[in-house]
Amino acid sequence: MARFSKDIPLKYPTLDYDGVIQNYKWIQETVFSLFENLATPEVQISFKMGDISCTCFSIEEFSEYAYGQKIDVHSYNISFNSNKGHKIIAYFILSSIKEDATLYCDRKDSLIKICTALEEASKIRDTSATPVVQEIATYVHDESTHVTIGDNSTIENTNIGANNTLNAHKPAQKESFWKPIWQTITANWIWFAFGLLLIAALASTGITNTNWMEIF
Repeated sequence: MARFSKDIPLKYPTLDYDGVIQNYKWIQETVFSLFENLATPEVQISFKMGDISCTCFSIEEFSEYAYGQKIDVHSYNISFNSNKGHKIIAYFILSSIKEDATLYCDRKDSLIKICTALEEASKIRDTSATPVVQEIATYVHDESTHVTIGDNSTIENTNIGANNTLNAHKPAQKESFWKPIWQTITANWIWFAFGLLLIAALASTGITNTNWMEIF
């Protein structure tokens, strides 16, 4: 019987503990979405933990023995079989050295369908990945706005609320050098004009010989 194969880049190239689990989910969910009546995938994962070797025959068994361990995976195979007649639908060999998975199928159309679906699924962003930290984040609560910039410096404005208004205080302006001089000159002219008016008023009443020191 003819057999067809194709290499597919791994969605998670590093086959550490997380890589083994995440690649299994990527392949299992994709294949199960394409075919009905599939049995639980048959898995064989061989790895080393220091100088100890271990081979597991299910993803649950691998999770039990490899969790929290620094591992070196040297063999990782996944097989999908039909519940009817135990017919092999797809067989995967994952390689951390080539960073790909080789897919084997007895049918060419099944191979193309699975490869296409896996390539599309690998483009979907992993929601479990750590989110990117934003340089500037704005948090609005109640009627205040707090802006955090880069190094955790915070600018707070309690006047930004429902009306989106901002009250800014203008910096104090430097007093002009000429202002006090003009104020002094103006005051002297006022007093001079007042003196002239006073002299004119006294002259009109016939008072001409006045002791000005007694008035002021």
